[in-house]
Formats: sequence, C-alpha cells, structure tokens
Amino acid sequence: PGWGQETKGPMIIIVISTMTAIATLFVLARVYSRLISLARLGADDYLLVLSILLTIIYVGLDAVAISHGAGKHIATLPKDDVSKAIFYAIVASVPGILSFTLPKFAVVILLVKVFNPGRWHRAFFWIISLLYLLGSVGGAILNFVECTPAAAQWGDVKGVCWDRRILFSYAVAHGIFSVFFDFYLAIYPTIIISKLILNWKKKLALSLALGFGYCAAAISSYKCYTLRGLLAIQDFTFAVDDIILWTNIESNCVIIGACIPCLYPLVKKIWGSTAL
Repeated sequence: PGWGQETKGPMIIIVISTMTAIATLFVLARVYSRLISLARLGADDYLLVLSILLTIIYVGLDAVAISHGAGKHIATLPKDDVSKAIFYAIVASVPGILSFTLPKFAVVILLVKVFNPGRWHRAFFWIISLLYLLGSVGGAILNFVECTPAAAQWGDVKGVCWDRRILFSYAVAHGIFSVFFDFYLAIYPTIIISKLILNWKKKLALSLALGFGYCAAAISSYKCYTLRGLLAIQDFTFAVDDIILWTNIESNCVIIGACIPCLYPLVKKIWGSTAL
C-alpha cells in the first residue's frame, strides 16, 4: 500500500490477541494445577491472574486506540481520531506496564519458595523487585504528568510539556533494568538446576520454562529499541504500535514462563505419573 494507506493496526491486533489468549490458557492451566495439588491458591497465583487481567485490559484499550488510527500515519487521520488514538494509547500504558511488572513478582515468590535462598540473597531478590516496581509505577505516572494540563498530550489544548527526551531516557533506563531483572531470574535457577541429577524429561521441561525467561530478557532488550517511538511526536500514532506490540509480547512471555513450572499436576493428571 501507499504511504497514506500504510497501517500496522490489524497485524498488531492479531498478534497481541493471539499471544494474550495463549497466556490466558497457561494461567488457567496453572490455577487448575495448583487447585489439584494444593486445593488453594498462593500469592503468586493471584499475581498471575491479576497480570493476565491487566493484559486483557491492555489489549482492549489498544484495540480502541487502533480503531481510531493508531498504527496509521498521523497526517492521514482526522484531528478527533488523532486525539482519541493517542489518549487510549497513553491510558493503555498503565495496565501495559503493570502487566509485565507483576509477573516478575510471581517468579520471585516461586524461586524463593522452591530454592530457599539465604537471607541476604532473599533480601536482594526483594530489593530489586521493589525497585523495579517503583520504577514501573514512576513510568506510568510520567506518561500523565509530562504535560500541564495532561490533556495537552492528546487534545487540542495548549499546555507546557517537558522535553520528550526525559520520558524516553527514563523508559530506556527502566528497560535496561528490566533486561537485567529478566536475565537474573532466568540465570539463577539455571545455575542451581544444572547441578541437579534429573532425567531428560524433567530437564527438558525445566529448560522450556527457563527458556521463556531468557526470551523475556531478549524481548526486553529489543523493546528498548522500539522506545525510540516515544520521540516520534510528529508521527506518534504510527510509531507507538511497535511499543504496543512488544510490551504485550514481553508480558505474555513472562506470564507463560511463570506458569510452566507449576503445571506438573495437570500434566500428571492427563498423561500419568510417567509423563516426567
């Protein structure tokens, strides 16, 4: 298509809807597995349920943004659609940020329960988790306070806005922290599991679970690159779709990776005790 007809919206909707549907199935499978084995849910289970609900809300808000032109070049859109597309994309950033933040807490809870690290290591886990949460909340708030009034970001309203590079720099710094956090959450259990004597089936299952952790770290790395779209003020509706896409993919990878280690009771129920 020509420049005027170019749009990434339909592709984005298909990908984020499919990824979210798959992650939802994993969360449901995890909840069922926990109820089979423990007859109750833990804090990490509730965090993952909340995470997938936030992801679904994120997809819904982004679908509205795309229906108003997100994914299309801003010069091809009516002013009213530009305003609504930007507004819903900004609002969607809140559940979007939380949807990849909260699953990391579920992973930390699981690692602490399973591997029982020492006091200082446990403290380190929670310190970086809380710092990451504060960084995520700060990023969500920045999206709404960079302009006074906030409506100056999306409406035909005069206001005073910060240099866009402030939000970009903050987002990249937090993205780098996210890469470190994801890699650490994947490397820590890898080192411990490598020292265990396990049959090949269990090693394969654990490798699959850890693989999603490494994928999340790789996706976080690439997402830092897509954040350049925050600087594309002149064509924000077109540039923002890459951020929408990779935010969702990161969230779902972390959610799926957090679910896989807890699916053994369900696997055993379906395929029997010899499954792993």
